[in-house]
Amino acid sequence: MCVMASAGDLIVLYLGLELMALPIYALAALRTSDPRSSESAIKYFLMGSFASALLLFGMSLLYGLTGHTELARMAAALPVVANGQTLPALVVALALVLAGMGFKEAAAPFHVWVSDVLKVRPQP
Repeated sequence: MCVMASAGDLIVLYLGLELMALPIYALAALRTSDPRSSESAIKYFLMGSFASALLLFGMSLLYGLTGHTELARMAAALPVVANGQTLPALVVALALVLAGMGFKEAAAPFHVWVSDVLKVRPQP
């Protein structure tokens, strides 16, 4: 998470997010004796893959609109690209990035998968 917090570039931001998510996928499948653990890990991995696809597509649209991956340069280029208008591609790109981050961070309304992953608890 420190990599993600200190990121000044879209690529580093994505790598930090994925470096955080991969060990959590493994932790969800840690209890090998419980079949629910494997099921929840597969669900979590598939939802994470879907979220990564949304996030990467949104980031690629942002890169295509601005021509930069550095966050400061993107922020400086967006008003020039938009010329005071709302670009449909910019709205779609930001919506995809927000949806991808929402799935990854389990923010509402993208938190449907959390209950399946958290159900697997050790039995007393």
